[in-house]
Amino acid sequence: MSRLAELITAHRSDWPVLPDDLERAWVWLEDHGYAVDAPAGYCLTVSEGDESSIVFIADGTLDGWLEPDEPGHADLLPIADADGSGSIIALWRDGDAVRVVLLGSDGARGILAQDAQELLTLLAIGYDELSDLTLGAEPEEPVDTGRFRAWLEGTFGVTVPGAWPALSGHPDDFDSWMAAQLGEEPREATLPPPDYSGAQIDGELKRFMALLGEPDDHSAAHVVASLLDIRTGDTLRSSTKALAKVGVEVDSTRKGVETIWITMSDYPRSAELISGLVEDPTREQVLSFLGEPELAGETWLRYVVGGRYVHVEFDDRLTMITLMVDAQ
Repeated sequence: MSRLAELITAHRSDWPVLPDDLERAWVWLEDHGYAVDAPAGYCLTVSEGDESSIVFIADGTLDGWLEPDEPGHADLLPIADADGSGSIIALWRDGDAVRVVLLGSDGARGILAQDAQELLTLLAIGYDELSDLTLGAEPEEPVDTGRFRAWLEGTFGVTVPGAWPALSGHPDDFDSWMAAQLGEEPREATLPPPDYSGAQIDGELKRFMALLGEPDDHSAAHVVASLLDIRTGDTLRSSTKALAKVGVEVDSTRKGVETIWITMSDYPRSAELISGLVEDPTREQVLSFLGEPELAGETWLRYVVGGRYVHVEFDDRLTMITLMVDAQ
């Protein structure tokens, strides 16, 4: 047994069995010099040096979330610091399954990985911290996880992606479970009014809108690559840099593509985004062309199109279009 597993089991005797994949990884990390006896306690990291704020720990707590005598505490086991600022990675007993969740110091919470092997795959990508700000895109400056990554791929036969999905913008199973433990009202996504017919839009924007709610996979990446004549990765979330060059940003989670931002000044064919709309339009011209919006402000308009939200922003002219699954 790894030293880390021994310490965790001593700290939380109500979790006598840890996932085998985690234990295999911890043994390898300890055998290859990734353990540190820090002043704050024993820890393991998957990166070379001290570049990463993500570290496995033995004595994590649920302070600020659940007290030891509260319902649900026994079903959560903190195993790692996520960002060095109080966010934690924990195991969650979800019936017969053990999933991996993130509890953010900013209050964010959700399922991070479906099992321990997925967590190890995520860590091999090279994020220096895990949060809403980092997930969903490639790491800007990946930390060196080369040796661990090679061991992981050779041992489990996994392929480490270039990026990991962000936490779902919708309440997921863990968020709903936590809400029940804390006595909170369940969060609900804001959906388009069922009797709102919405505007009609054609052009390249319609092709982007068709991606909303769909899996972020090779098919989605191929659609955008073909549309803009660019080279993308296997997914949109692994194509952050290529998309940024053409003014496109994508937020995807395990539930699919949730939000797409298009910056008009960087998009190569802005006049073709909405067929029939004049190039470089003002707020008044968009309002005249698309009709009455579902909501409006001085510098923005929001439409419902095909059950999805289209949010358009203006300075003097149209500057950005945001496509959303919901308006939460």
